[in-house]
Amino acid sequence: MIGRTYFMVIFLSLCMLASSAAWSMRVISMFTTACVSQENPRFVSGFILPYQRHKVLIRAMGPSAASTVKNAIQNPAVFLHDEQWNIVDSNSDWISSPQKDDIIETGLAPSNDKESVILRDLDPGMYSVEVISENGETGCVGLEIYDLGEVEVVYDDFSGNLLSSDMWTVESGTPTVDGNYLECLANDYRTDLRAFLCKVTSTAKSVSWGVAIQPNPGTANKPLYIQYCPGKRHGTPVCGEFVIEADHDVTARIVELNSLGLPNKVLSTEVVGRLETGAFLNIQYARYENTINFWSLFQDSDVITIVNRLLPELDELYNEVPIVIYSYSSTPVNSTYLIDFVEK
Repeated sequence: MIGRTYFMVIFLSLCMLASSAAWSMRVISMFTTACVSQENPRFVSGFILPYQRHKVLIRAMGPSAASTVKNAIQNPAVFLHDEQWNIVDSNSDWISSPQKDDIIETGLAPSNDKESVILRDLDPGMYSVEVISENGETGCVGLEIYDLGEVEVVYDDFSGNLLSSDMWTVESGTPTVDGNYLECLANDYRTDLRAFLCKVTSTAKSVSWGVAIQPNPGTANKPLYIQYCPGKRHGTPVCGEFVIEADHDVTARIVELNSLGLPNKVLSTEVVGRLETGAFLNIQYARYENTINFWSLFQDSDVITIVNRLLPELDELYNEVPIVIYSYSSTPVNSTYLIDFVEK
């Protein structure tokens, strides 16, 4: 699917941190009754993990839910699919699961051994849950999806006084950490660019990156770029970028890079919102669809915007890529946007 998608946040909750402008999202628990029959032998429901990697528990309750579910299925099975309908995991008897001990530790283990549980760490994306009856019964189960929290989500929250050399490579400029924020100050004049540049690259690689960002009050913000490059076409890197403009417009675009690692050609561009107070921005590559997916949620909104852009056919793919944050200007930049934290 290519284009723009909106999701009203009906099963997502916004978690604001009172001590900081840093903020993130969580999937909340979902409960529904899943029924199957000879005519409709499978029940399918979906959920979205927008940004963070989460530990998720899914269980299909039959016999132990008989008091609340009519015609409870005695032996349900559950399958977890990704957005390409590949099976991520499945289970029919939770007691035989390799995660049995971990399931027990959550306190959510069913009382009946024939009921089904999946416990997985999941990357951001769209997922479908499929329920069937192992015995071909007609009846229902209680389908429950629990978010058990983020899994190694925050890459850097900039809580130290210095930018960590173990986590970031400084290529140009003077990135500074002050008050739990990262600023990328473009004060390094590059004769090859004829511009002042600040550029940092994560030492880690990931399939998805997210950045929480806000304006710097009382200062003249300059454009800031958040870049993710999944591969090359004819030797030229092709990348997705969020651009936070000087006027606070936020743009999602596809670009080709030159030999200096900066955009040489813009293939597509679209304004996705405006940074008034804060935003969480996520870039990820959908390999099977060959699209860059731009996810954005602005602090004063309850709508997630997803912009999917088809890439040119890539002849070299990276399994995981770093995130690049940079800013450049014809004059030295005294200040730019505040980055609260980076997730992977």
